[in-house]
Amino acid sequence: MSENITGRYFKYAIGEIILVVIGILIALQINNWNEHRKRMATESLLLADIIEDLKLDFQELKVNDSLLSIQEDVVKLLIKNPNDSFLSKSADLSYLRFWATIHPVTFADNIPDGIQRRENIELLKTYQRSQQRVLESNKFYGTVILQLVRPFLRKHGVHNIDGALVPVDAVEVNLIDYDTLKEQFGSVGFREVLFELHLKLREFRYYLKTLMEETEKLVPILKSRIQ
Repeated sequence: MSENITGRYFKYAIGEIILVVIGILIALQINNWNEHRKRMATESLLLADIIEDLKLDFQELKVNDSLLSIQEDVVKLLIKNPNDSFLSKSADLSYLRFWATIHPVTFADNIPDGIQRRENIELLKTYQRSQQRVLESNKFYGTVILQLVRPFLRKHGVHNIDGALVPVDAVEVNLIDYDTLKEQFGSVGFREVLFELHLKLREFRYYLKTLMEETEKLVPILKSRIQ
């Protein structure tokens, strides 16, 4: 103090404190940047996995839509022109009792926790809602098959028993006897069965095709968001 250097010591100490604080802030910033980079890397890996799941689901949806298309054609023909010779000769009549089920792998365990960007979460939630709508429609459609169509066919003995002895992988197997089924043409019971089946089948196909379109659009969007 006698040499009047106290002021310089205070300035030096304050400068040291400022440098330490700046160093701490820089270290925190670097740490935050590293953590953010790790989270983005994790999210990118999860998005890549979701893309692969979506591709698998799309293939399943595509196969089911093809089968449902055959079933819908058979039902329409039975409603409009049941005496068409095509029905009496084709194994497609078996599709009257066909039940298409879907088992998506995308979001089987909900949206992964590692997805943190809000825009990605909202995008995936929108897709998940469409997926749930398809599953719900699939359930109602399946109920018509299991509780209405198949019981009606069993009740009137229209199944081709010999068809049950054919290998499972056989393609041209008619499980329904056309001549026996023909006896039900025009009956109120059969028309009611066809009405319910066509209604739920058409609804299910609509939601399924909508989900297929959304899947095709979602894949390139997610690819563009992988960092």
